[in-house]
Amino acid sequence: MAPELQAKLPPSVIARHEMPKQSQTHPVSRITDNDFQDLRRELLSRKYSYKTVKGYIYYNRDFLNFIDKSPSEITDSDIKDYLLYLAEEKESAAATLNQAINALKFYYGSMLKKKFLYEIKRPRKDKLLPYVLSREEVSRIIKLTDNIKHKALLMIIYSGGLRLGEAARLELAHLDRDRMLIFVKGAKGRKDRYNWNKRT
Repeated sequence: MAPELQAKLPPSVIARHEMPKQSQTHPVSRITDNDFQDLRRELLSRKYSYKTVKGYIYYNRDFLNFIDKSPSEITDSDIKDYLLYLAEEKESAAATLNQAINALKFYYGSMLKKKFLYEIKRPRKDKLLPYVLSREEVSRIIKLTDNIKHKALLMIIYSGGLRLGEAARLELAHLDRDRMLIFVKGAKGRKDRYNWNKRT
């Protein structure tokens, strides 16, 4: 572990990384996705998206492997150590930290009924300006695309402002050519919406 990182992390976190596994007094076997079938069932029964289910299981598994304890032994200090590890060592973005917090709160708060998780503070959001392509750059990308299907898909995504997953689920029946509307089914948050397909 880098010296500058050691100065930021608490001794408990440094010890976990430097102490050989066999020397720990209560070693816990490596956690896998199969250890969270109860979490998977609960998320699916509440109609969470596949991406959310996968993310929640990943962070809960990663957390237990990092902290090397059983779920019944977890404290708020363990969670803070893990979030500090994600922020400092992994250099995770605020959105990643928020997803990890959501995953841990759901499992330990909603399912295991531990109260301390609701005192965990969320990180401030990153304020980043998006890079926006100019009309000339977009036009150049479309012109350089030889495959007619790919070209049509790029034009629909750009003119309709679609996310990649929304474009992948698009069907011919979702296009209203008379009113220049695109019906987006099951968009973010499982909400349907109409997008205006701008004439270019």
